Amino acid sequence: MTIRRSLYTMTEGPYTCIAESPEHASELLLECTGETLEDGDTWEQVEPSHRITVGFGCLDDLRDQLREAESCGLDLQDAAVVTRVRGLDWLAGSADQQVSIDARASWWARLPAGLLCSTEW
Repeated sequence: MTIRRSLYTMTEGPYTCIAESPEHASELLLECTGETLEDGDTWEQVEPSHRITVGFGCLDDLRDQLREAESCGLDLQDAAVVTRVRGLDWLAGSADQQVSIDARASWWARLPAGLLCSTEW
């Protein structure tokens, strides 16, 4: 039996989860952060064709995520690795870089269930 997961994002809060249902997303939120949905907040399923960009703190974290995706059978050509340079001194080598993976929600949903990202990290 194939487990069908989707991406769910909070309508008022910062988190996006890979889950089987909104209820499952709430369980994952509690398990991963100790938080629960606040009054008026709900989970909204992300359209499978919608692109989601997830940032990583360093290249090693990004590489680990790509290795996990590959081990789950995902085609890495369906995702884009993006590097953004922040700061004015990037030519001098002192720029702050952000690395991320951009892919459709349906691609992310094939990863194991869990908390995917937060706008607060």
